Amino acid sequence: MATAMCSAPLMRNGVQSMTATQKSTLLRPELEAIVKKILSLRSLTETTGFFTHRDVGDLLRPLSIDDMAVVADELKKRNCPPLKPREMPRR
Repeated sequence: MATAMCSAPLMRNGVQSMTATQKSTLLRPELEAIVKKILSLRSLTETTGFFTHRDVGDLLRPLSIDDMAVVADELKKRNCPPLKPREMPRR
């Protein structure tokens, strides 16, 4: 009986590398638009007191974990406070 070669995920330093299908599917301009919307919603909350945390959660819900990390990094670069727990999407 012949043994078949199976492709195991590549491991580096004990961490499994991501395949092409696991990587982000959104383009950079789409993530930039999400960051701008989050900043706008937060400024609306600061100026009017209108609660927008559900809207922020709705923007983040369809994103993958990698996309959320990119959005968080962009918000950090713009000196925006971190996302509040009530703004995180519930799955």
